[in-house]
Amino acid sequence: MRCYKTIYTIVFLVISFSCFAQVGPVINNQEDKNLEILDSVVPLGDERRLQVGEIYKVKIESQKRVEDLRQYQYKKINSFMYVMDFLKEDKARVFEVFIINPPKENKKNHETELFTPIGFQLVSTKSQTLPEYLKIPISYDLKSLQSISWRWWAAIIGIFLFVVSWFLYPTFKKIQKNKKKRKRKKQEVENLIRLLEMAKEKKDFEEIYSKKKEILNNLDLDRRVFNDFINEIRSKQFRADWKDLDLDSIKKKQQKLLADGISSGI
Repeated sequence: MRCYKTIYTIVFLVISFSCFAQVGPVINNQEDKNLEILDSVVPLGDERRLQVGEIYKVKIESQKRVEDLRQYQYKKINSFMYVMDFLKEDKARVFEVFIINPPKENKKNHETELFTPIGFQLVSTKSQTLPEYLKIPISYDLKSLQSISWRWWAAIIGIFLFVVSWFLYPTFKKIQKNKKKRKRKKQEVENLIRLLEMAKEKKDFEEIYSKKKEILNNLDLDRRVFNDFINEIRSKQFRADWKDLDLDSIKKKQQKLLADGISSGI
């Protein structure tokens, strides 16, 4: 008789453990039926069995506004649900949630659940970690979202500056080129004025004669007086040696030209 009782007990335990190994308990969290539950999630339709590692839609039972419910995206709302998205289907307000294994009993921190799960049957698995493609968005908080926002703005501003600089670079290059050209031209004009003012010897006046077109194009002077000065140089330039008298006649024309004034024509 005792042998039969032992056999029945073993069979009962085996059947019990088999049941517990296949399906988890019904998640209700209404230990005290007198406790008022303000915010909860319930099955949407007949989908009550939740497989860990899968994504499901659950119906929201709450008086919160739509704007407030959207704030729970990428947040853990109870021991085994992470909100992936907020949706509105027909008249129902819905969370799209990712299911994870709840913490072990001895590791629970007894945090207040934001939305109490009611009427679900959780099917557990050995894995208690989130898939790689879900780890990044789930870990977002307000600071990280702000950081990402700033990085996006920095990238947009950087791209904008690059495009603007790419279009403006030819103009900038042209301005720099013109600036150098004007500077070089100014130096050339100053050299011509200095040549007219400082000429004393035959070689100086011959150089003036060779640059007569440059002088006329770049200097503001009395052209009639300048032509007399050039003609005086031409009348003497083919002589092998210039006498003092020749230099004096040229210098008189030079002094008359300088007395009338010479300035830059640019």
